[in-house]
Amino acid sequence: MVFCDNFYTRSRLAEKLLELSDGDIKMTGTCKYSNIDSINRPIILECVELLTDKPRGSWILGRSYSYDALRKRSSDPAIKSYKVVPDRLIQANSGFIFFKDAKVVILYSNDLLNTPRRRISLDSDDGTIETVRGLVDVERWVGTETIGRSRIQCPSIIVSYQFFMNGVDRVDQIRSTNPTKRKETKIHMSIWTYCLVSRFPAASSSSSEVLISEIFPSAIRTLYMQ
Repeated sequence: MVFCDNFYTRSRLAEKLLELSDGDIKMTGTCKYSNIDSINRPIILECVELLTDKPRGSWILGRSYSYDALRKRSSDPAIKSYKVVPDRLIQANSGFIFFKDAKVVILYSNDLLNTPRRRISLDSDDGTIETVRGLVDVERWVGTETIGRSRIQCPSIIVSYQFFMNGVDRVDQIRSTNPTKRKETKIHMSIWTYCLVSRFPAASSSSSEVLISEIFPSAIRTLYMQ
């Protein structure tokens, strides 16, 4: 399983990885609308609109369709605009999960237990819950609490994505706060001052100070003298 952020998650990339690995490598990750194929954009907009007024913790499962290179050759305008998508383009065991948190989060996965039976499946359907491999209780602030966080049920695929991506983010944080020490020698003066002093290797320290005092302003001269 490959977990990605919204920069890398592509349904077409997931199909190619699955094909090249003989079905062994699958992909799960959040999605950016601009990176979603045009064949899937109508269902994205429809599902996001359905969740706009829903309470926090609501979710919807939508189908994922394969890219069709022959769409432009069709004489049917409905097919060209993706208002009608043939069943042969449905991706097996793949779909978009829309979860309402602080905002609507779009997550793609081709590791579903089954292929979604409907174009849009609601969270109240037992078959939909089985397709997303069950639900897991998570704690979230929904804005109605007085002491502790509320428990809401979330698809297990989202929980697994959050678990593994948190590990990646933690490693990046550790690397940024504990950088490796550089091996090069640190110069304790400016490059220009270093070149100027190096230009007169036979000059004494006192003559170098006199030369610098004549050329540089008082602020830079003070830093060098220190």
